[in-house]
Amino acid sequence: MKDNKDKTTDGFEKIKPNKMKDRLTLNKQYTEISLYVIGTCVVLYVLYGILSYADNFFTAIGSSLAWIASILKPVVDRLHYCLFIISTL
Repeated sequence: MKDNKDKTTDGFEKIKPNKMKDRLTLNKQYTEISLYVIGTCVVLYVLYGILSYADNFFTAIGSSLAWIASILKPVVDRLHYCLFIISTL
C-alpha cells in the first residue's frame, strides 16, 4: 500500500488526498463560504437601494395618511357630535 504523505522542503509532512471525494469536501466548504459572502453582498445592496429612497417612501406614506385623515375628519367630527348629544341626555 502506498503512503499518502510527502516530505516538503521545510521538513513537515504534506498529506495528499486519497480520493477526489476528499478534495470535494474542502471545495464544498469554500463554496458555502462564498455563497454566504455573495448573499451578504446582495442583501446589503438591496438594503442600500431601499434606504436611498426612504425619504420618498416616508413622504408618500405621510401624504397618504394626511389624505385619509382629511377624508375621515367629517365622519369623526359627526361621530363626536353624536356622542356628545347622547352623553348629555
